[in-house]
Amino acid sequence: MKLNGEDTDYLTLGGGAFNVVNDDNEANDQPSAEIRFEYRWGKKLVGIGPTIGMLVNARGSLYGYGGFYSDIQRDPWVVTPILGLGGYGKGNNDKDLSGVFHFMAAIDLSYQMDTGTRFGIKFAHISNAGIHDRNPGSESLLLTFTFPIDFFP
Repeated sequence: MKLNGEDTDYLTLGGGAFNVVNDDNEANDQPSAEIRFEYRWGKKLVGIGPTIGMLVNARGSLYGYGGFYSDIQRDPWVVTPILGLGGYGKGNNDKDLSGVFHFMAAIDLSYQMDTGTRFGIKFAHISNAGIHDRNPGSESLLLTFTFPIDFFP
């Protein structure tokens, strides 16, 4: 097992469901389709690198974030924990996360091909950590496709 310290940037595209763990049966607390884009810079300090991302769901909510990640590799598997913070904009008839500012924690489990391309699954949690009046949070479950890219040299 090793921490990847390579300088390869990655772009992750994901599709799945937003709010997969619903707390009640209200109409605005039901799962909806989600797509997610995430850019991970390859340059790391002590195995930790920066990332930015955005999710959009079928009800028009979006969440943009920045944070940090690490790749823990045991060939051919890669586990990628991610911690970040960002802003949530509630869409039409979607879950009210009680405020704009939220934290995000996620974990990816991916199979890496010889080309560096990865196929995997991501579980993510968005929460305001109690800084707003309410803290309902939301979870996402996604299938991911991650590929090496050199967009920001």
